[in-house]
Amino acid sequence: MIRTWQPFASLSGLLLGVLVLSMLLSSCSQPALLPDPTATPLSPQSLTSSTASTVLTDTGNAALPQIPSPTPNLLAPSPLQIVELQYIQNGQELTVLAKIQNILEKTILRDANYQVLAIDNNGTLLATASGFLKYVFPRELTGFVELIHLQPATEVKKVELRFGDAIADNNLNYRQPFVMSDQTWFSGEQNLATAWLENLDRLTYTQVAIHAIVYNYHGEIIGGGRSELAFLPELRTIGISCPVTWTQAPARVELYAHLGPYSASLEGGAWWKTLHTESSGFTVSQERKLSGGAILRNRSEQILRQTWYNVTVVDENEMVCASYNAYLPVIWPLQEFAFAVPNAYIPNDCTPAYEDLTIVPGEFGSYAIAYNPLYPAQAILVAEPPNALVRVTVVNNLNLPVHEAQVHVLLRNSHGKITGGGIATLHEAAPNTSTVLDVPVIATGDWLDLQVQASILLPELPLIGQ
Repeated sequence: MIRTWQPFASLSGLLLGVLVLSMLLSSCSQPALLPDPTATPLSPQSLTSSTASTVLTDTGNAALPQIPSPTPNLLAPSPLQIVELQYIQNGQELTVLAKIQNILEKTILRDANYQVLAIDNNGTLLATASGFLKYVFPRELTGFVELIHLQPATEVKKVELRFGDAIADNNLNYRQPFVMSDQTWFSGEQNLATAWLENLDRLTYTQVAIHAIVYNYHGEIIGGGRSELAFLPELRTIGISCPVTWTQAPARVELYAHLGPYSASLEGGAWWKTLHTESSGFTVSQERKLSGGAILRNRSEQILRQTWYNVTVVDENEMVCASYNAYLPVIWPLQEFAFAVPNAYIPNDCTPAYEDLTIVPGEFGSYAIAYNPLYPAQAILVAEPPNALVRVTVVNNLNLPVHEAQVHVLLRNSHGKITGGGIATLHEAAPNTSTVLDVPVIATGDWLDLQVQASILLPELPLIGQ
């Protein structure tokens, strides 16, 4: 069973590197959205939860400073209280896991930045890292994870967590837009924490950080991880997965979603209709690899840049097994094309029941050339499993070589259903001639009846004539 979101809202001027979050959050008491609170603060008060006196820099091989002594705040409790703090060192990789709570009853804390300090047995600062929580809501208990790469032959004996200034705002009437449900974990070649993540707002959010904390049967933190979700569409629920590590058998996992300094919000509109999903299909092979993809059609007469997709694999209990997301770099005006997903790993202890596809159309843009000069003249199945291959003949209509194009292949059964596919990179298409590329593919069903469809996508940054 394939469930495909059919988008209906719009994208204009998507900026992934936005430094100021333009965020309109829905009111708890009324559906109307408020003006951007970060643009015009209404009588905010700056609260300092702790004094951070360490500059966050990459120490490299330079001499490491000693830990500075913070100025204690004895007059009032910090509005952000640390509830849990744990760290796990695995060689040069340090995972710091924390739970904090906003103790204020009616006040949202904005722009809460923090510093993590890793210290050795002699009190020497080994490494630092910084983070940023855009909003911590009244009485909200939330968690986050920081990953730090250490210098060789160092051992952490203590971790400190310090918060800088946070803006306390009593006048903003909006709610936490993100709701997690069905949080679980899967073990295997890569351990994953998974969940359904719902966006309650009529805004699409970008650069949403996903944090996972893993507990054992005694309630102790034994691991975790973090990842990033490029888009969370408005009024949608999508499956998420986060790579995690743990030191013993898990008993439960908690996942949290946060907006950060590079997050942005996108209002709805006609841009959601730019791309239409003509058909889609996915499968999981015996080797636990996801394959398949979709046929998309660009309804506009504009070039689309950085279209994003998310594929969620769901088991028979409606639990998320894994999710995979990536970008489609360039889509031409009025183009219909096939795209395949890379063969992502699916955990062993998951029995997939169906896959769920979400497409977020990219922004309108321009490109170095006005058309795609690469054409898939032939696509033929030349080898069957276990090393199945589709041989694609690519014709370059340009009098210059084209580098690093992606060749996407989909396989259909005799009923026209997409049952597999694969991707390969064509490192160089010679000018004014054809080039042959073998694409590894995975599919299910009778290989004798499979039909092949291929498309070619140029890279985001064109490599032409080099």
